[in-house]
Amino acid sequence: MWAFLVLRRHQPAGRSDAAAAVWGDAMPDAWDDALSVLVTRLRRSLKPITGKCPEPAIRGGEGRYQLDLPPGSIIDLERAKASLHRAEVLMRRREWESALADARVATEIAARGFLNGEGGEWVEGERRLLNETRIHALECTVTAELARDNAALAEREAEHLVALAPLRESGHRLLMRALAAGSNRGEAVIAYDRCRRLLREQVGVAPSAETERLYRELTS
Repeated sequence: MWAFLVLRRHQPAGRSDAAAAVWGDAMPDAWDDALSVLVTRLRRSLKPITGKCPEPAIRGGEGRYQLDLPPGSIIDLERAKASLHRAEVLMRRREWESALADARVATEIAARGFLNGEGGEWVEGERRLLNETRIHALECTVTAELARDNAALAEREAEHLVALAPLRESGHRLLMRALAAGSNRGEAVIAYDRCRRLLREQVGVAPSAETERLYRELTS
């Protein structure tokens, strides 16, 4: 309930939406009363904090709830997304070191997961978004390390990327580039073969034209 209200705090959340977020398909028949009890308990748990400052506070009315947080509150999930956005902007400016710092912040936060052990449609949706954030941040990291001529670091991060998203060709291409940058062209060819085999065995497709072009470039 707390996580749902934090992430939906910019607009009121209907009671039925809040109940669906908490219980999903296991929503009790008397969910309206159960939700009121849950929110009361949550408000009570916030009292030690609200005694020192006027926020956070859960406002209710007209069948909805909305959470107020103190100005400047930091939400890790939002920070990860913001860090990734900054990294992508900085990479377009070719400010590699600054981009790398933001990409690493996004990667570290995203790797922690979201509501581990919990289920529900909205939870799974947030997890997918967080996983995409982690993947894109790793892609930024590898690209920045390659631009800074750090082939060994780029290779290590690219291996993590491939392990995280084995069917994502962009990760395999980055690994191939990192290996080639480290004068390991033979291993780059092996990385290509692994990508080709995974795609064929798992989804029955061949590597994209972009991956094939990179392979020919590295073996010419």
